[in-house]
Amino acid sequence: MTKESRACRFLTIEQVAEELSVGEPLIRAMLKSGELRGLQIGGRGYLHR
Repeated sequence: MTKESRACRFLTIEQVAEELSVGEPLIRAMLKSGELRGLQIGGRGYLHR
């Protein structure tokens, strides 16, 4: 697996919101409710692609 393919395995909250055409607050609410799973690294939230 190349470094680039590993780097693309996770999306930021902003990227997920853009891909789904919804607002970031909705993605954050879905993370908080457990509807979506993600992780936080260095203050930024990430979701598995």
